[in-house]
Amino acid sequence: MSLKIANISLFDFRSWHRLELEFDSDLVLIVGRNAAGKTNILEAIQMMTSLVSFKHPPLSQLIGHGAQAGSVRACAANASRSLDLRLDLKPGQRSYFLNGKKKTSADMRGIVPSVCFAPDHLEFSKGSSQVKRSAIDDLGAQISQSYQNVKKDYDKLVQNKNRLLKDDSYTRGMLDSIDEMLVNCGAQLMFYRINLFSNLMRYAQVNYGRISDARELLTATYRYSWNRLEKTEDVLPYPNDSTDSIDVSRDDLREALACRLATARPLELQRKRSMIGPHADEIRLFLDGSDVSDFASQGQQRSVVLAWKIAEVDQMEATFGSHPVLLLDDVMSELDGPRRRALLEFVDRGLQIFITATHCDYFDADFLEKATVIQLPLAGSE
Repeated sequence: MSLKIANISLFDFRSWHRLELEFDSDLVLIVGRNAAGKTNILEAIQMMTSLVSFKHPPLSQLIGHGAQAGSVRACAANASRSLDLRLDLKPGQRSYFLNGKKKTSADMRGIVPSVCFAPDHLEFSKGSSQVKRSAIDDLGAQISQSYQNVKKDYDKLVQNKNRLLKDDSYTRGMLDSIDEMLVNCGAQLMFYRINLFSNLMRYAQVNYGRISDARELLTATYRYSWNRLEKTEDVLPYPNDSTDSIDVSRDDLREALACRLATARPLELQRKRSMIGPHADEIRLFLDGSDVSDFASQGQQRSVVLAWKIAEVDQMEATFGSHPVLLLDDVMSELDGPRRRALLEFVDRGLQIFITATHCDYFDADFLEKATVIQLPLAGSE
């Protein structure tokens, strides 16, 4: 049975000196003007569940102004158990505790997973491949410690290689050594990402069909960095129907990456940056064969993002066997009525949902009757 957040306490976290909230239902609506601290509450919940913030701030920015440290505490419970979660923050350092015992981030991963949808995420459909890669990798890091470790190691290798390429004192042996590590780490990252993206697109395709009344077909392609560089059209297609599969082995990826890194070295030396690897792969989305970023209407683009976010929930449920917490940060103002209704279908799926909004007009009476409504500012809170 899924764990849900029963209460949360913030101490010198962002704008809140002290805030304590209890949640009496699975549907929590936090209402307040801009800058009232709504997003800060969702960010604290996300730090306790997915262990990251969608804003990706340095830890020092999470600590309240003038304070030396901050803390978030929460109780996660279901019918059979109750867990005390705690996060202590200091500049450059965060520490997690479970039932009073210090734990690593790996220990906390998956206890209460979450999916967040914020206005910035609307860039997914029309944004660059980097936006799409980051969305996949962020989800992969939350559901798999191995994915997170590989992504972290690969990013460090690319940073080191870029520094090396900009340094005139490099040697061929130094570049050979770092490329060898990039081949192993990069191929593993690509293998993880390609398979996760394939799963997500299957869910997203079904979700988009439901949201759009099956008027268009959502598909995608994944293009390796070397195909982009060589201006070739070889791509991995994502799915044209539910039976499509992507059959890519780690060995094939390692072989291809090693070959292309060797071929591209003169160009990388000339441009003084790493140009081959999963950090430069291209992801494109299509509706009935037309590129979403170039040809889709604003409504279609929002439907694609909504289908993707629902797919993240679907993937979480498949991975953990339980519902994630859903965090919706001021997105109702960005969606029209039909898309709001599609998002709020989660109310009937048994998820715990936290929503922030500037007012209650986006919600009907039946919805508000089910919800715990928290109006900011709260008397007695700072």
